[in-house]
Amino acid sequence: MRWHPDKVASGRTVDPARAEEAKSRFQQIHEAYQVLSDEKRRALYDAGMYDPLDDDQEDVEGFHDFLQEMISLMATVGREELVYSLGELQSMLDGMIQDFATSQPEPSVVFSGGESPFGAPSGADQSTTSSRMHPQGIGDSACFSRTAFSR
Repeated sequence: MRWHPDKVASGRTVDPARAEEAKSRFQQIHEAYQVLSDEKRRALYDAGMYDPLDDDQEDVEGFHDFLQEMISLMATVGREELVYSLGELQSMLDGMIQDFATSQPEPSVVFSGGESPFGAPSGADQSTTSSRMHPQGIGDSACFSRTAFSR
């Protein structure tokens, strides 16, 4: 009742700005009450589909039955808990591992001709590869690096 226009006007001096604010707030409260007290409008409001400025609410209210059905389905589906036995979980894990293992391409398919993308053939002698490692650093500290351009 704080924002009822009659209560604001009953004061000794009426501020026109305060009277206008009371009228506006009272209208907002009245509109909110109308929406929240009507089951169809409240469901639309809760779903974010209610538009108080839309004069053609019949089309939207016709959607109410569908919306209510969807809300009730979501409420029941969300409450179901799946319970698996240890054997079922193990078989699911085995299936995922098998699917993952069979979906990996062979290295010879990835690198055409069996060659490594780093320049050395896959069957190259390891001694030639290890000769590409050389120490670099300042003073006593050294870090080993392999560069594609060193020979």
